[in-house]
Amino acid sequence: MRHNYKGRKLGTSPSHTKAMKRSLTAALLYNDRIKTIESRAKEIRGEVDRIITWAKKGDIHSRRLAIARLGGGEQNKEIVREIFEKVEQGMFA
Repeated sequence: MRHNYKGRKLGTSPSHTKAMKRSLTAALLYNDRIKTIESRAKEIRGEVDRIITWAKKGDIHSRRLAIARLGGGEQNKEIVREIFEKVEQGMFA
C-alpha cells in the first residue's frame, strides 16, 4: 500500500528533487513558459499556484513567503517583485 507518500520522486534524491522544483518554479515565473516533462510540470503546479495566491494577497508577509519558497537570492527577489506587479496589474485574475 502507498499511504503517506506525498508528491513524486522524479527519479532523484530528495534534496535534488527539492532543488529541481525550486529551479523549475523560478524559471516558469521568470520566463512565463518552460519546456519539461509532464510529471515535473504537474509537480510544480501547486508551488506556482501558491505563489500566485500569495501575490493576490499582496502583503509583505506573502512576499517574504514567496521569496523563501523560491530559495532567497537577489534574482528570486526580482522574480517575486515582477510577479507581484503583474498580479496588481490584473494579469493573473
